[in-house]
Amino acid sequence: MTVVKNELRENILKAFKQNKSLNEISRKFKINKTTAFYWYRKLGKSKIKKVKINQNDVELVGEFIGIFAGDGNYYRDKNYKHNITIHITGKDKKYITHVKALMANLFSKEPHIFVRKKGNMTLIRITSKDVYLFLKNYLNWENKKSFSVCLKKGTQNYPIDFLKGFVRGLFDTDGMIKRSIPRFVFGTISSKLATNVENVLLMLDIRYTKNIVVDKRKNRKPMVLIEIFRRDANLFLKNINPIH
Repeated sequence: MTVVKNELRENILKAFKQNKSLNEISRKFKINKTTAFYWYRKLGKSKIKKVKINQNDVELVGEFIGIFAGDGNYYRDKNYKHNITIHITGKDKKYITHVKALMANLFSKEPHIFVRKKGNMTLIRITSKDVYLFLKNYLNWENKKSFSVCLKKGTQNYPIDFLKGFVRGLFDTDGMIKRSIPRFVFGTISSKLATNVENVLLMLDIRYTKNIVVDKRKNRKPMVLIEIFRRDANLFLKNINPIH
């Protein structure tokens, strides 16, 4: 590793305090990114509290996995931080509070809340490589997540409480819940995720209908709609217990 002299180290520290990125520091001081990242960690710019993942509550774990599969996003930024973000419609204050508390309970760390006025969206974000690896232990996805996300293993490999939480998270994020009718609808363009949901409903003896909606616009994938109507609504509510 490149030897960083005391004066250069002080200048790097000053740059960190000015919120310069690793790329900017690497270019300015003519050091490689590995060295820049070393001092980024060594000098303590990023004092991110380590997460402690509570995996004892399998239903809570399942619900978060479902929430991320439905409305979650992952990206690694230019400073090598692993960001996991849940996108929620801005007006849904009850559900925002619920997801924030769920994540704090699951990871022993308060997530950050960002309000995006454009599009009326609230972002709930946690930054942690451990959380990313935790997600990848349960889910598979490639390229654009919404096209391919699904459980890593077959549903028969997970506890039933995990699966109940998983379906709850999916219906609360990518679903439509009408308790007054009652009617529950889940929509996804990931055929594998739809199969996951079907398998769980079959395990719980909840009857449903499945429809494929074809979008004629270019480069659009068909939408799979899974609907549960009045006759099985009480069984769905008893087993899944959606938040909405």
